[in-house]
Amino acid sequence: MKKGITPIISIIVLLLITVALAGVAWVYLSGFLGTTTATVTVPPNGAFCAGDDIKVVVTNTGTSTLATLVIEEVSGPETMTGADTPLSNLAPKASTTLTFSCPAVAASCLPGAYTVHLGSSGSVQNIPVTCP
Repeated sequence: MKKGITPIISIIVLLLITVALAGVAWVYLSGFLGTTTATVTVPPNGAFCAGDDIKVVVTNTGTSTLATLVIEEVSGPETMTGADTPLSNLAPKASTTLTFSCPAVAASCLPGAYTVHLGSSGSVQNIPVTCP
């Protein structure tokens, strides 16, 4: 009588080896197939009134280029939608300044508290701004 492993044990060992190799391949390839996001952040004091404009410094802290903003508006004593200087293809770790012009006839924005709403696919920011 020959000695060896039974066919059932050999099949189980082969299946375990296959599952282990598939797990190693998944862990290795998941680093290449990860999702990328573009994330909007505004640094402290990055939103401010400047005469007849509200300016907002925007930084892309994500891992992919930010093409456009999904939400881009200002609410408060006056409502503004869409920046006068639109955002276009902001690279990761890069910054730009968005400008919102107040629609008032006067030389500056109406005094009061404003909220700047900026949103990308990765995040939404609500930044308070007070105009004197």
